[in-house]
This record gives sequence, structure tokens and C-alpha cells, in this order.
Amino acid sequence: MAILDFTIKSVNNLVGAALLPAGEYDVVCATSLLKTAKTGGSFLDLKFVVLNGDYKNKYFYSAFNIIHETEVVRKIAREKLGNFLFFAGLEDTNDTDAFVNASVRVKVKVQESFGYGKKNEVENFVGSVSIDDDVPF
Repeated sequence: MAILDFTIKSVNNLVGAALLPAGEYDVVCATSLLKTAKTGGSFLDLKFVVLNGDYKNKYFYSAFNIIHETEVVRKIAREKLGNFLFFAGLEDTNDTDAFVNASVRVKVKVQESFGYGKKNEVENFVGSVSIDDDVPF
């Protein structure tokens, strides 16, 4: 058996999912999938990849419950999604495929998720970001 002189927690710049500290990040939408919720509604599942800084190439997912039995839940999801579309310059689209490669500045928080531990959650989208061709995926 070999013993390494490091653990994965000590390695910086790993590509992959990460729990980001609460704050603002420049991100690009990597995937956009409409999924069916266990409750029968639908949610839009977006994967965001951090573009720069200490967390470059780290990613997190955000679900937007756009079809939900509770109006308050739908309203919150649609407002956040609307802010994403505004800052991404996609105000005139309803095609979720157009979300991929859209870049924005996002404010994330750390949220305790029942049964899953801590996870990142989009608090809001707060600005536009221009990116070059060096998209991390």
C-alpha cells in the first residue's frame, strides 16, 4: 500500500463540484435541463461553472421550480430565472438551450439541504459578465 503525502482537500484547482463560500462569482451556464420533480411539477436544473478566481472551474447546480403547485415557489423561481435571462442578454428567449454558454455574475449562499448536507444556492443574479473563448468546458 502506498501512502500519499497529500489529501484531495489540500489540492487546489481541482475541476469538479465544490461547496463555494457565500459570495459573488462570475459563472457560465454549462447545462440546462428540464426535469420532473418527485411532486409532479417541473424544474429547470442549471449547472454553473466558475470562470475565474480561486474557484475557477468549480461548479454547482441550481434548480428553478418553474412549474410548482405553490404560487410563491413559482414566483421566486421565475424572478430569479428572469434576472439570469436579463443579465445574460436573453430577455427575448424561451428556449432553454440558449441558456448554455450564457455568462453572469451570481451571488450564492450556503444552504443546509435536508438529507444532502450543505449546498450552494443562488441568492440572485447580480450582473453581466463578458467572457472570452476560454470557456472551461
